Formats: sequence, structure tokens, C-alpha cells
Amino acid sequence: MLQPLIYFSVWHAVLVSRGGSIGGLSSGDFAAYYIIISFINVATSSPFPYRIMEPIQSGRMANILLKPVHFLHTEIATSLGSRTLDMLFMVPPMLFFSFAFDATWTMSPLSVLLCLPAIVFASAIRLLIEGCIGTCAFWAIRAHGFNQAYYLLFFFASGQAAPSGVLPAWLNTVTSFLPFRSMLQFPTDLLLNRVQAGELAWGFLIQLLWIGLFAGLFAFLWKRGVRKFTAVGI
Repeated sequence: MLQPLIYFSVWHAVLVSRGGSIGGLSSGDFAAYYIIISFINVATSSPFPYRIMEPIQSGRMANILLKPVHFLHTEIATSLGSRTLDMLFMVPPMLFFSFAFDATWTMSPLSVLLCLPAIVFASAIRLLIEGCIGTCAFWAIRAHGFNQAYYLLFFFASGQAAPSGVLPAWLNTVTSFLPFRSMLQFPTDLLLNRVQAGELAWGFLIQLLWIGLFAGLFAFLWKRGVRKFTAVGI
């Protein structure tokens, strides 16, 4: 939970120099935004690229492929358990930061209900994208560079660095065509009641389209990679 503290501190300094509001967002709005986006980041995260890369590079993937359960299904089950604990541990610091930063909460029962499937879809997008990145280890000896580049782009385009409403118009347009906003900012804005009625169905549709695209890409890369994989001395 250090991340929301750092992000909010930076934007709070900017808010003070700009008269207390940027893009229609006050200090309390920024506080609520970064508390929620940090929570959703934990709720949707998974070390999936490393879980694929390490077995490929060590040769343990040979044993994993012998199991009757697909590696993706195992990862989903593992992630669900670890995320549940991580989210529970985040509740106390979230409450503390909420009072300390005087966060402005605009949630409603409907927004909470609508946010649940958005988080599930966001988790699926992240899992599939990061799975695609992990499969790069089938072809590249040092595939961690792909993962680092992904996380750098994810930080700037998902809404972690700044809400889309405060970005320059051209950058906001560019990030709207990338999957990262569907992974963090859309569920966050949805929970905080900042998504207009006309944008709601479109946001869910975009999430489903990204899921379909990356599910197909992951299946293709996994199939080709497994055919190429070889292990010695296992």
C-alpha cells in the first residue's frame, strides 16, 4: 500500500499548485482513485509470466506437461488463493489511508455490483496477456526483458500513473486503443461511479473483445511453444 501513498503525494503537490483541482478531480477524488486502483491492481495481478518462464528455462516444464490439468487452470486456482489473502491484508491500510487523505467516496450498491464482473474480466485480460509474454521463453533465452517492457507500458497506460481525465488529449486517445485501461482504470472508475451510462456497455464489450483476442493468441503461442520445447536431464 505504499504505492497509493506515493502517487497521491505527487498529485497532491500538483493539486496545491493548481488551485486544488485538476481535470475536475479534487484531492479527495484522487485519494479515493488511488486507494481503489491499488486494490484492483492486487485483485487482478498474478506472477504468471515468471511461472511460465522459470519452468521452461529450468526444464521443469517437462514434468508440468505430463499432468492431466492444463497449466493455465493450475495458475488460475493458485492465483485465486493468493489474491484473496492479499486483498484481505489490504483492507486495514485502505481504511487508514481513506481517513488520512480524506478520500471522497462516490460508490453505490449498483456500482459495487457492476464492478465485480469488470474485475473478473480485467483479471482474465491480465492473465492472458502475461501468459502470452511468458510463452516468449519458449523462443528467447532471456525473455524477462519482454515482461519488464510490459510492466512499464502497463504503469503508464492502465491509469496507475494518472487518471485518463488528466492526460493530454492525444495520449488519452492512444491509451484508449490499448488493453491496459480495461485492466485497471475501467473497474476503478466503475466502482467510483465515474462511468457514464452510455460508456458502461462499451467498457464491458471492450473487455470481452480483449479476452477473446488474447485467449486465441495464448492458445496459439502455447501450442507452438510446447511443440518446440525440449528438456535435457530431467
